[in-house]
Amino acid sequence: MAAINHGADELIDASPCLRCLRQELRHMHKAIVDAEAMGAALPVKWNSVPCTFASANQRRCDLCEEQNRNCQPTLEMIDGNIKGMDATISNIRDLIDIQDQSPAAAIEEGDDVPHILPRSTRAGIVKALAKLGEAFNEMVTSHLREHGLLGSFGQDVMQSRENTYQDNVAARWEGIYQLGLLAWLPSGSLRLHAGDDGFREWNNAVQEFYRDITHVMEQSNIAQADISATLNNLPM
Repeated sequence: MAAINHGADELIDASPCLRCLRQELRHMHKAIVDAEAMGAALPVKWNSVPCTFASANQRRCDLCEEQNRNCQPTLEMIDGNIKGMDATISNIRDLIDIQDQSPAAAIEEGDDVPHILPRSTRAGIVKALAKLGEAFNEMVTSHLREHGLLGSFGQDVMQSRENTYQDNVAARWEGIYQLGLLAWLPSGSLRLHAGDDGFREWNNAVQEFYRDITHVMEQSNIAQADISATLNNLPM
């Protein structure tokens, strides 16, 4: 998922705004819940919410412009988690879209082309990602609440809290430099730390996501080497 200038059809930013990303995750979680409630087939594709800009000079993406809301800025203390979630979505989308090029490959009912992964596996992977996305949204909400950024406030109050947040960001970077831990941040982005609200719950959700992917692929008798390669390629 990327921010796109749909007038010029060019990439503006490598990542969507946080509001668009979170809405996409809510939509997919709801699609899973609704399908299960109705006894319908689970989705086998991941549907993105495009983060687009009508022009390169537009300060808000089209969705936020339509809702008359500011694009949520990246929360620097969890920027690595946000980028990891976005990259994981892209990875899973690519995985479930891989087509089977074998001449003998069969097209499953409901598909237009043959896929490497059967529909049941793709559905299970999408469900696992949607569950992780729900946990991600809960983690972000917890982070906003911890730093007093959740809710509506006057401009002066919000500015003061945002300034305090930036002070906390600077202090966290300083601690990393002093402890010589910069090498542990290959992406150059901060992630949730032990002691932060939601840290344990988020870590548990990520571990459960890996277990869910493993279980779904094992149910389809996929080779263990292929399962290991899939897990190792996940950017989460």
